[in-house]
Amino acid sequence: MVSTALLYVGDAVYEHILHQRMVRFAASSDRKTDGASNMMILNGEKGYVGDTGILVQYLENGSIKITGRNPYDKSIWKKLGSVKLQKGTYTLTGLTGQQKNTVELQLSVEADTKSLSYYCQYDKEVTFFIDKERLVNLHLRIYPYADLDAVARPAIYMENDGEI
Repeated sequence: MVSTALLYVGDAVYEHILHQRMVRFAASSDRKTDGASNMMILNGEKGYVGDTGILVQYLENGSIKITGRNPYDKSIWKKLGSVKLQKGTYTLTGLTGQQKNTVELQLSVEADTKSLSYYCQYDKEVTFFIDKERLVNLHLRIYPYADLDAVARPAIYMENDGEI
């Protein structure tokens, strides 16, 4: 009985330390041009994606390293995190310089009657509008047969104007 309680406390302490580390990583990705804060705190769950050879690792500079090969003829997904965003205009970024059709970020917004998705790929940022406080989920998509040795820096920035 005591060991179970200690294990739970140990897990809670570990989760708290991991969360603080991921908050620090998010802050290291604040936008340099205008100081906008990175709103996305990643979950820090490193490891292999499913039963593939794709490994996701979190680096000390706030980026993630994605290595390995997706041996399947279908895309595979890994959840990177969730966050509640307030009403406003946001930019999703983090894959600049990646090869085309290998990896992308997918942001899902749970709306009242539907789910909206935004995709960030190798050469662009995506701007989107949230009409009220919403939970958003960020996933990493690995394309079929993708062979990766990539570094990504996922970030969501709130824009100043609050509207599109």
